Amino acid sequence: MTVSYVVTTQRDLSGAGAMVVILLEVTVRSKVLLDKLVSASREYVNCFDIPEAPAGHPAPSSLAIATYLKTRYRACAIPHVRLHDVNELALRSIVKAISFFDLDGLLVTMGDAPKYGSCINNLTTDEAVDLIKGLGYGVRVGSILSLRYGLRDIEERLAGSADFFYVLRLGEDTFSKYVQVLDKAREHGKELYPYVLISTSVNEEVLRKLRQPYVTLDDLPLLIEKLKTIADGLVISSPLEYDLLPQILKVVKSVVNQSH
Repeated sequence: MTVSYVVTTQRDLSGAGAMVVILLEVTVRSKVLLDKLVSASREYVNCFDIPEAPAGHPAPSSLAIATYLKTRYRACAIPHVRLHDVNELALRSIVKAISFFDLDGLLVTMGDAPKYGSCINNLTTDEAVDLIKGLGYGVRVGSILSLRYGLRDIEERLAGSADFFYVLRLGEDTFSKYVQVLDKAREHGKELYPYVLISTSVNEEVLRKLRQPYVTLDDLPLLIEKLKTIADGLVISSPLEYDLLPQILKVVKSVVNQSH
């Protein structure tokens, strides 16, 4: 089971004011674990974000899990779709299902290469986003934005049809670049949600292998305080960590709810 948390704002989910809410991103391979996680987290979170086949490994369908959360718990739920795995027909069916079950959005990504089978590569991310928006269902669509790309390429993506972006590779060396990207995002009316990876004794080795910026739990409050006024939300992830999850959620909720 891998768990992340997305701190976002109430207006992003419902069009209301700027009250901070927390969206929990979770990947589980057991329904029992999923139900336990929902039970343990509902006090702290307002929405669930579900990746599809992380790292290209088989996993329960994100669309199925999102639908279960919506119908069983009446929970806000946002599934992901991997374009390496689907053609245009499949994508159109997924969007119809999201509209049918009144899910709360869709995150579009190419994803890592699948561990089984071959890549479809029928659509690029931007083509898929344009297709979804053009279908007219009113589905909120998100995409991935990596700070390893140049500002010109990043702005070109920001000028596209996606409503929001999850931002990868935000660290000390890319912070000033992120601020520039944020200015461009505001010009284009887009929402940005940087990833913040949290290192613990359980997952430190795993995070090193990811080669992504990460922070310790001790430093997490300061980082969130720094970011919460210059982002639409924060995706906070601590892979393989279970025992400290309640503490992480409490820290996140406490900091983001503090007055500026």
